[in-house]
Amino acid sequence: MTSFPRREKFWPLFSKRLPLAIAVLCCVPPLTAQTFTSFDAPGAGTGLDQGTFASCINKNGVIAGSYIDSAGLRHGFVRSASGVFAEFDAPNLTGTVSNAINGLGQVVSLGTRTTGGQGHDHGYLRTASGAFVAVNAPGATDTQPTGINDAAVVTGTFADSQNVWHGFLRYANGTYTTFDAPGSSTQSGLGTFVNGINANGAVTGRYFDNVQQLVHGFIRDQFGNFTTFDAGPLGTVAQAINLSGEVTGYYFDNVGSGTHGFLRDAAGNITSFDPTGSQGTFGDSINDAGTIVGYWFNAPGSSLGFERNTSGSVISFSALPPDITVAAGINNGGHMTGYYNDNNKNRVAHGFVK
Repeated sequence: MTSFPRREKFWPLFSKRLPLAIAVLCCVPPLTAQTFTSFDAPGAGTGLDQGTFASCINKNGVIAGSYIDSAGLRHGFVRSASGVFAEFDAPNLTGTVSNAINGLGQVVSLGTRTTGGQGHDHGYLRTASGAFVAVNAPGATDTQPTGINDAAVVTGTFADSQNVWHGFLRYANGTYTTFDAPGSSTQSGLGTFVNGINANGAVTGRYFDNVQQLVHGFIRDQFGNFTTFDAGPLGTVAQAINLSGEVTGYYFDNVGSGTHGFLRDAAGNITSFDPTGSQGTFGDSINDAGTIVGYWFNAPGSSLGFERNTSGSVISFSALPPDITVAAGINNGGHMTGYYNDNNKNRVAHGFVK
């Protein structure tokens, strides 16, 4: 059985797992012709593994993400296209992780509340005016929203009282639909995990099957019809879906690097891709034109961002070389965001936009 971190979408947590090594730009040159703007949330710390982690960008260039302060606490932020920040935490929740933003400036995030000695995740929507709306699926002990479209439909994953995970949709009127991919496992800690939503309300993600607990990709269209698929033999994680139904993510095999990016087109054809020299490729976001961004390891503990264009060319880059770069989101205008770790001993993270 292949195991996966529960929160692939929540790359602020991923940064803590990167070793101290600094990126070695040995195989593919960075995008020297590109212009990157670096930024830091005002409250971001500058200590070990602290800093700013941008995760998503909307059509207007507004960026959302999280930052870790000098006390090691995580908070949410929104950065306008002109560079103005708003920092936030929902009332009575700590450890904010912001995962998606729509064209209206609505951000979906999660925070933690301790109940009975245990911390539980609770989701919420932050409006463009700074109001908070709870997002907690019916019967959930933990709720993790991961996506929102311009119709204010929120998607994500929740755990029930048996710690089995399910998908959900929350509509703008506050009603919910819950679902499971066909054949999804009913074992504790497993189930159905949703990662992305498109403008029509189709969602994508992964599920563990109920036989071998292997992980597979799925698409649930706006009418509730499921399509399941495998990009590779040892596990498929679907991360994002665009308007035409193209999906990107990554899969595992038992040859070479073991982890590869993929594009699944609307007809079901799957194309695998890796930057030259990759030791692990992760597709993370796709826009409606079909451009994909993500990151790849070019040495142990070292990562570069990449952009795969619609012709299939993969261009790698470092936001501020030498560093550790993760490209996390791209909008329909082709502007991308993410974060990089600087090359000092503290590995401080900074956001970037291109």
